Amino acid sequence: MKKQTKATINFILDIFLITLAGLLLIVSARELYEIFQIVISLGDKLRLEAIIRNVLTFFMTFEFIMLIFRYLQENHHIPIRYLIYICVTAVLRQILSDHDAGQILLLSLSILILIVTLILLQYAVEKIRGRQPQSSFDFSKLSGKDEDQHH
Repeated sequence: MKKQTKATINFILDIFLITLAGLLLIVSARELYEIFQIVISLGDKLRLEAIIRNVLTFFMTFEFIMLIFRYLQENHHIPIRYLIYICVTAVLRQILSDHDAGQILLLSLSILILIVTLILLQYAVEKIRGRQPQSSFDFSKLSGKDEDQHH
């Protein structure tokens, strides 16, 4: 494909994605407005479930907006971890709206699989980059000693 044709297609896709981001921004604003309405009305337990659903919908739309902007910033590339984050949020939203124990267990297992996938992906990226994979938790802090401070 010619360089000019590819640039034109990317420009058109960028316009569509920016339009989609704008529409998602409107949906996010509407969800935020609904959350404020529910909180102001100080409802019962059913209202709490509605707040949770609206907050999760808000975060999903927010994640999609951030995904679009990340795609544009990364020269038309989406890191897989962002898609996994969106999947976890979507599954969590389904868990909150589903009340069947078997279904909740399966959905919980799917979140576990997605999180394990994220960990393995990070491990693989560190290995490919030639760095020693590290835990995000600093076990040296458990001893209570601060090596940088001398008393």
